[in-house]
Amino acid sequence: MILGERVLDVAFTDLITSPDGLAHSTITDPTSGRTIDVWQERGLMHVFTSDTVTRPRASFAMEPVEVMTNSLNRPDQAAAIRLEPGARRSFRFGATTNLETP
Repeated sequence: MILGERVLDVAFTDLITSPDGLAHSTITDPTSGRTIDVWQERGLMHVFTSDTVTRPRASFAMEPVEVMTNSLNRPDQAAAIRLEPGARRSFRFGATTNLETP
């Protein structure tokens, strides 16, 4: 998807898993060629273009999330967030960057 002038504050679902078993969401600056690749093992990717804040487009956020927004208040998400006593769960994600200009 080309971001352009789109205003986004949304979580993307059904992320495509790469051969490495991870979902990758990559943003590229077409002018400089710089990239940020955020990887995650599952979940959703929340993207926020900051157009609704005081200094629009001063920042951009890509947030890997395990469950959808407001899951604590959604009965249909109870199974996704429930953790039994003594149980553990982890959510792995990270980022790589290429901030060199070609």
